[in-house]
Amino acid sequence: MHLRYIPIKIILFLFLVSSCKEVNIELKSYNLPEVPTIEATELFRIENPTKDSYFRWVRKIHILNSGNLVVQNYPDHQLYEYSPDGELINVIGRKGRGPGEFIETYMSFLSYDDSLHVYDFNNSRHQVMTKNNDGKWQAYRERVFRKIRPDGMVEQVPEKVIYKSNSGYYGIFRIFPRSQDTLSAHYAYVTNLNNNFEHSGEVSRLRFEEDLAIHRGHNSSQTVHNNQRFYKAFYNFEPESNQVILVRNNSNEIISIDSSNNESVIGDLPYEQFQIQEDELNKSLVDVNYFYSGMKEIIQEKILKHEPYYWNVILNNDLLWINLARSDTSKPNWIITTLDGKVINSFIGPEDIISVKIQGNKIYGSIIDADGRAFLVGYSLDSIKTQIIES
Repeated sequence: MHLRYIPIKIILFLFLVSSCKEVNIELKSYNLPEVPTIEATELFRIENPTKDSYFRWVRKIHILNSGNLVVQNYPDHQLYEYSPDGELINVIGRKGRGPGEFIETYMSFLSYDDSLHVYDFNNSRHQVMTKNNDGKWQAYRERVFRKIRPDGMVEQVPEKVIYKSNSGYYGIFRIFPRSQDTLSAHYAYVTNLNNNFEHSGEVSRLRFEEDLAIHRGHNSSQTVHNNQRFYKAFYNFEPESNQVILVRNNSNEIISIDSSNNESVIGDLPYEQFQIQEDELNKSLVDVNYFYSGMKEIIQEKILKHEPYYWNVILNNDLLWINLARSDTSKPNWIITTLDGKVINSFIGPEDIISVKIQGNKIYGSIIDADGRAFLVGYSLDSIKTQIIES
């Protein structure tokens, strides 16, 4: 079996759930639906995109105009095109340094005309792939890809690209401070992009995403990295209303940031808080991160008293899709709300899914099982009820 990295948050969640069953702990909740209005049916679960390969981290899922998916696995030297039902259609690219070849697909985006932009960090280039008349992907053009380092900060390619028909592209960027300061991203902002997905406007809505990141200690030990207890914020740009929607993982407030950079609370999301069992947390941190012993005092100061509410918050067609932690797994853990937090629909779905893409009545993403195996998954959402559910 392949050796894979098991994310800390999955282990923490398992400890949390087991603790909930054995210990009488404090729970706090708000506006949680008790009965699902949508049934989520798994369409496929794929571990091996091709023979002798497997998914490690599904970094991006793109939806073509045909409805097919383009999936970026990281690290990998190729991408994969699937039908909406999970059938492999094309392998895009191969290993190498020539046209249509990649050493490592670092980041990828899809433009409105189905042009696939792929950033190959080790080749220092940005290639654009298009489909030919035979339905095969080929290199269309390429540009040099370089990191920008203003004022000692490392600015990478956009984390997300958003297209609006009458005003072109916008990008959500994250700025990474110098590695000697921290290993976690801290700032996010929005800017206009040109057709090459490069900066063409001023930085706006710059935000310090959260204040729970743990810095390196004096002994140079590393942070507890990628741990949702200490670092998570959902930062989404909605071009139609020209506002950023921000949700922090330690608050259920829906925050709007307007074009003048003014911040206001526009609604409240449903939530359930779990009181943290510190003994179990300490054990899980020691088990998965041997640097913890050198960071214990720093970490203890940052520990929240309750488990964060949300695994994921997705902005899709002016609605928020909320994947939250719940103590009762028979109750809906996915909730769809308006931008002011009014509940529209709910369903029981995967507890922890990343790289989520929503298309019609289907939801795609990646999950990692208890053995650390990564899968590309697809679900069909049936029996959708459109009426508003009054709380």
